[in-house]
Parts: sequence; C-alpha cells; structure tokens
Amino acid sequence: MKHTEKSIHSAALDRDMDVMVYGEAGHPVIAFAAAGGSAHDWEANGMVDAVAELIESGRMQLFVVDSADDASWLAAGDIDPRGAAQEAFDSFVVNDLLAFVKKTNGSDERPMVTGVDLGATHAMLALLRWPELFEGAVAMSGIYDAKYYTNGRLNSDWYTNSPVDFMANMPTDHPYVGELRDRFMAIAAGQGTGEEATLSTQRALDTRFAQLGLGAWFDYWGGDVSHDWSWWTKMAAYFLPTALDHYAKPAPKKAAAKKPAPKPAAKKAAAKPVAKPAAKPAAAKKTAAKPTPSKKVEAPKPAAKPAAVKPAAPKAAAKPAAAKKPEAPKAAAKPAAAKKAEAPKAPAKPVAKSAAKPATKPAAAPKKVAKPAAPAKPAASKPAAVKAVPAQKATAKPAAKPAATKPAAKPAPAKKAEAPKVAAKPVAKPAAKPVAKPATVKAAAKKSAGSKRK
Repeated sequence: MKHTEKSIHSAALDRDMDVMVYGEAGHPVIAFAAAGGSAHDWEANGMVDAVAELIESGRMQLFVVDSADDASWLAAGDIDPRGAAQEAFDSFVVNDLLAFVKKTNGSDERPMVTGVDLGATHAMLALLRWPELFEGAVAMSGIYDAKYYTNGRLNSDWYTNSPVDFMANMPTDHPYVGELRDRFMAIAAGQGTGEEATLSTQRALDTRFAQLGLGAWFDYWGGDVSHDWSWWTKMAAYFLPTALDHYAKPAPKKAAAKKPAPKPAAKKAAAKPVAKPAAKPAAAKKTAAKPTPSKKVEAPKPAAKPAAVKPAAPKAAAKPAAAKKPEAPKAAAKPAAAKKAEAPKAPAKPVAKSAAKPATKPAAAPKKVAKPAAPAKPAASKPAAVKAVPAQKATAKPAAKPAATKPAAKPAPAKKAEAPKVAAKPVAKPAAKPVAKPATVKAAAKKSAGSKRK
C-alpha cells in the first residue's frame, strides 16, 4: 500500500500539521486522530490495516491528520483561549486541510470524515457545521457535548463546538437540516467500560436527530465493547464499506435514469396495455350484463326508480356465483318493495325501509310485485325480459348468471298476484331462512300458475 507523509502549514494555528496519506485513488476520507494523537495513530493502532482492502482496491483514499487538542479540549484554565484555539483548528480543517485533500485526491468529490474518541467529535463537528463541504461521517465513541471538557461552561466558541447544544436549538426549517438529510451518518458506541459519556451524549443526539427527521444510523454495540482501539478497528471495518457503498449508489441511479430515455421497455408496456383493454371490455360487458337484468325487472314496474334498484341487482348476481341462489329471490323482493312504494306514491319511504329492514319487507313485497305486473303487463313484460336478457348476456356469455338472477322467475310471482295471501306466507319465511324458503316460493308459484291455467 502506498503511503506518504505531508506537512501543511496552518496560518490559523501558526504551526505545521502532519497528514498521512494512504492510497492513490478513491473517495477521499479524512480521519481525525484520537484525543491528543498524531497523524500516525491510525496506522500504529491497526486502523489502517482494518480498512486496507478498501484502500488497495481504490475505493477510498485515506488522510489521517494531526490533532491540536492540547491547546483546546485537553487544556486547563480559562475556557476563552481554549475556545479560540478550537476555532483555529476548525479554520485549518475547512480551509487548509480541505484544499490539500482535494488537490491530492484530484477530484471534486466531497470528502467523508471519520474518527474515534475526540476524533469522532471533530468528524461530527465538521459535518454538522459545514454539511455543504463534507459528504458524510462515521463517528466512533465520540463525546458530543463540549461541557464535558469545560466543566459545564459554554461561551460562543464552545457553543458552536458542542453538537448536543447547537443541534437542540436548530429549527426544523434550517437550511442545514435539508443538507444533512442527504448525508450518510453512522454514529456508534459500545456499552462497556469507558463508554458512559459517549452513550449519554450519543443518545441525546439520537433523540434530537429523530425530531429533525435526520436519518442517521445510531448504533449501540454490546456491553463488552469498551472504549478501545481493538473495538474501533472492528467498527471501522464494519461502517466504512457501508458508507462507501452509499456514495457509490447515486452514479448507477443516474445511469439507470438515462437508459429509460429510449424507452424500449415503454414500447413493450404500450403493447401490453393493448392486450389488457381487450380483457377489460370483456369484464365490462359482464358488469354491463349484470345491471341490465335489474333494469329489465324495473322496466315493467317502476320507471322512476331504476337507479335505486340497480345496486340490488348486482348483489344478486354476485351471490349466485357463490352458489347461493336463495339470494336472488331477495333481490327480486327488494324491487318489489320499491313497487309498493309506488302504489301509495311515496317512493322514498319504501327504498329506505328496504335498505334498513331487508328481512321484514320482502314478505309484503311479492304481493305488490304481483299486483302491478298482473293487471296489464304479464305478457308484455315477459317477452321484453326474455328477449333482452339473452341478447345482452350472449355477448357477455354468462350463462350461469341469468339462471342465478332468474329474471323470469320475478314475473312468475307477478302471476301470483291473484293469490297474494298464499304468496305472502312463503316470502316472509325466506326472509328469516334464505336457504330453505325459495323452494316454497317456487312451489307456490307453480301452484298459482296451475290455478291460473285452469
């Protein structure tokens, strides 16, 4: 693996900062040293070996930078000069270090930032304060509340370097919230020795990020995972490949978006809908055939209420499909109730009553179904129903459905009108026992038909 050591002079810090560069190409990744550490810490503690495959395969180019924590986070005394020293380090990162990384990497890709311990804090600060400059962050065992290092005190400099505090006050409509929603963030900690402060501040960020709708990945490792390099190597090997996969996804998406431009698949899809409409009209004809029997039943009876009777007819057609023919007589009884309403010239009331009490009304329904049909339209209604029903059902070819709906059986009760009292009793029984009573209605229909013929 190729690696080089470079030195960058920082005017803000007034000192030279060392940077170790691993690899020659790939997505740029800036790694911050642990508390008070140097640019050699990652290699010395096995972190570079943990991600060596990513570097050697050209997926990432790693830049490990010196820390300046001795003058800020780890210093003692007044917080004001310490806060100014931290701001100077931040200036070095966004100006000198970022320019060096872009020049060395030779690309315009925004670098990802990562780190362990205080390095994780620096990584999150870089992303949260300048999301337009960095692509994402992998932070391992960081402390994200500056008050842990300042004895609970904050000034303006330390406030801007305390993620728990400034994120708590960030409004949901802040421009950075929208930027951060597009960034990859993995924040991890163990639950073992030395991770107490990390866990409390990580959970605070976890809660706040959820409130802001930021899709960060907060990961909590087991109780045996301590604040140690041996675990950070495992975390780095686990999270960094996932982060790089996340960055690699947008390019294939753009390519996929360009491919559909010719839209050869769209033509095939256009051809398929041509076949689909052919199937849909067939279904449409069937559905059209169902309402027509209902209209024909209504044609000889009430001309004013075909719309109210139509819903009853499709239901009767659907139920015979399940081999429940007794429901067809119910549908016949409902239009009959509608005819009753027309006899007293109060159409609205019979419709409401039939909808509310379908079991009780069909009993009186056959009486008045027979009365309107029997006086003048027995012969005329039968031919109209018989001729029109086969014509429309021949196109839809539902041979079983006309038998289920039995529109011809409805005029038969019309002949029964002459013996309303006999028909009333069998019809009232089907309302209570829909399975057994239709047979009695038919028997009564045959008897009444025989009596008329005689």
